[in-house]
Amino acid sequence: MKINIGGANIEGWIQTTYNEKFGVISDLAKNPIEKESVDFIYSSVSLEHLVPAKAKDFLAVCYDVLKIVGSIRIVSLDLDSLVNLYKGNWKNQQWLKSGQYSKVDSRCKMLNTVMRDWGHKYIYNFEDLSALMEEVGFIDIEKKDFGKSDIDELKKIDKKKDSKLIVEGTKL
Repeated sequence: MKINIGGANIEGWIQTTYNEKFGVISDLAKNPIEKESVDFIYSSVSLEHLVPAKAKDFLAVCYDVLKIVGSIRIVSLDLDSLVNLYKGNWKNQQWLKSGQYSKVDSRCKMLNTVMRDWGHKYIYNFEDLSALMEEVGFIDIEKKDFGKSDIDELKKIDKKKDSKLIVEGTKL
């Protein structure tokens, strides 16, 4: 079984949600996903919407539903990339060229918009996310490039090019 948490639908994957209040991953019909029943989890732009303690709970639930040697791919904003944008060519971002965000006229406003808008609670970098994943039991934690993976099922499923933090881990 392959489940997708957040993000766009992926053909052949079961679209699911994470219920923060009850700490369960469920399909769209609200049926909980059984423990050790999932081969692959793809979580896109979900983790940054949880405070760190809830993110740890989320990762623990993901770990529980994965089969032994199952893999997770997490796609998120990357704090290190945002800091580099802040220090460099911060205006060269697609989202700043449309709608209400075209009025963002300073580095400070850009960074605060990313940190505070869209329901973000915590923006990770690889160091923090890999440590959190390790805490709940994941091994072989690696940073990956957009659309790249050593696992065929996890290749070419990324949709958001501006999500620079892409991390994979395995349950043992």
